[in-house]
Amino acid sequence: STDEQREKQKIETQIEKAKDFCKLHEFEIHDFYLDEGISGVIPFDERPEGKRLLEDAKKKSFSAVIVYKLDRVGRDIVIIRNFLDFLSKHGIAFRSITEPFDTSTAFGKSFMELLGVFAGFERSMIMERSKAGKERIAKEGKYTGGRIPLGYRVNDNGEYEIDEEPIPSLSISPAELVRYLFKAIAYEGKGTGTLAKEMVRKGIPLPYSIYLLKQGKSENLKYSWTDNTVRKIIQNEFYKGVHYFGKCKKKN
Repeated sequence: STDEQREKQKIETQIEKAKDFCKLHEFEIHDFYLDEGISGVIPFDERPEGKRLLEDAKKKSFSAVIVYKLDRVGRDIVIIRNFLDFLSKHGIAFRSITEPFDTSTAFGKSFMELLGVFAGFERSMIMERSKAGKERIAKEGKYTGGRIPLGYRVNDNGEYEIDEEPIPSLSISPAELVRYLFKAIAYEGKGTGTLAKEMVRKGIPLPYSIYLLKQGKSENLKYSWTDNTVRKIIQNEFYKGVHYFGKCKKKN
């Protein structure tokens, strides 16, 4: 989830359920392994806490791994199978709080693999719906994610608006700044390097730092404009009304 508060509540709920489960079955808890915000499609050994769990399993630090649900291990059957094979190899049992199966039987193993297939199917469906939703939003000319071009903002309806509000502590708005850069190059003959030095001299933050300032964040702002910073703005086709979605570029 991209919603940090919702994700935190979700994890806290899983922790409480795990504590109740262990208390009911009189299991002693060794540790919690919490990879917050890590996608289930990432291999287990590439997750910080997942890697720590595997290392502790090798040391026989615990006798069983308990999860809230099988898809917490992964949403790919290969990841799930590799993880369970690893635990079995090291004599570590596996239990799910919400799914009753016993990996010591052939039926239990088959049932668990079936759940893994459904977890992968669910992920594919979510991705398909997400893609279709973004394509619909893009066709309406609305914001689909990523950095917002300097001089624009997104309203509550997801629509782009020209941002005429002054940058905090400065007398110029993001839109006025963009207009100035275009005018200086087109009509005054200034180069990108000259304009970059001018931005630094005037204490204008970099485009993303301007976005952070507008969000009320004043930490770690950067002011190191370069000729390439100006060039990216001038060459951005968004400013002539061309809006790309799903545009891919080949490397090199």
